[in-house]
Amino acid sequence: MVDPKLQTRIVKDGRAIPANPPARAGKRIAVYAGIQAYCRLEHGFLPQTCWIADVLSQEGLTRRQAPNRKDPSRPKKPCPANRRAEILEAIQALGLARAPS
Repeated sequence: MVDPKLQTRIVKDGRAIPANPPARAGKRIAVYAGIQAYCRLEHGFLPQTCWIADVLSQEGLTRRQAPNRKDPSRPKKPCPANRRAEILEAIQALGLARAPS
């Protein structure tokens, strides 16, 4: 099934992959698009990329902070508390979360 707005295809196990994947075999691509597609299908909303970035950084799943961030101490548009659990569910469903320690 292809999500026309996000140009992603949802595979039966819940993973979202690009409808026309680039020729980079073995690379994990379209993380944000996959999270957006999952939230749109499962929860009926499209999360903003800044919300996803905020949740990923709070979970320790980012490598660095964006170089164009104006205030390094806090995000300009943090993820709303009522959407955080749904975005976390999408991250775990796509296999991006670290194993609990």
